[in-house]
Amino acid sequence: QMKRLLTFTLFLGIAWGQDMTWLNGSYTAMEIGAPEGILGMGVYHPEKNYYLKLSGKLSNHSLDDDDAYDFSPNLFYQDEDRGKAHGFVGFGGGYIYSFNPKIQIFAGALFGFKDTWYKRYDSSQILGDDGVYYIQDDDGTSLVISPGFGLLFPNEKGNQFIVGFDANPMNIYLGYSWKNE
Repeated sequence: QMKRLLTFTLFLGIAWGQDMTWLNGSYTAMEIGAPEGILGMGVYHPEKNYYLKLSGKLSNHSLDDDDAYDFSPNLFYQDEDRGKAHGFVGFGGGYIYSFNPKIQIFAGALFGFKDTWYKRYDSSQILGDDGVYYIQDDDGTSLVISPGFGLLFPNEKGNQFIVGFDANPMNIYLGYSWKNE
C-alpha cells in the first residue's frame, strides 16, 4: 500500500516538476477526511474547469509492520475477530463548475487500490503490543473507482475552503487551498 502511494507521489512530483505554467491561476490543496482518515493533496483550477487529486489512508498497514502478518486467517481461530481494516491510495480528478464567484461545485472520480486486513485480538499479546494484530486478506486487494463531488468556497484572502465526499471508500473531507500565482 505504501509503495503504491510513493509511486503515485513520485509520478506526481515528476509531472509537477516539468513545466510549472499549468499551475498559474490554480489552487494547491490539502484535505483530511473521516471516518476513514484519508489525506488528500490536490490542484484545483476553476478557471480551466478541472482538478487533480492524490489521496491515501493515514493508517495503512504493511507486512513490514510489527503487528501485520501474511498467514491464514484461520491459523489462530481462537483469537477474537475485531472486523476488518482497509487501506486506500488513489489518484484522479474531474470537472469544476462555477455557479458564481462565491461558490463552485466539482465532480469526478479517483482510481485506486483498496487493501483489506483482518483485525484480530490476541489476549496473551504475543502477536501485537496491545494484543491487536492484522492479517492480510489476499482476496481483499482490489482496484476501485471512487466517484466524488464537493464545493469550493473562495475566501477574502483569495484562497478556498473545500468540503467534499468520495464514495468508495466513503470519505467526507474538509480542506483548504492556496492560490498559485
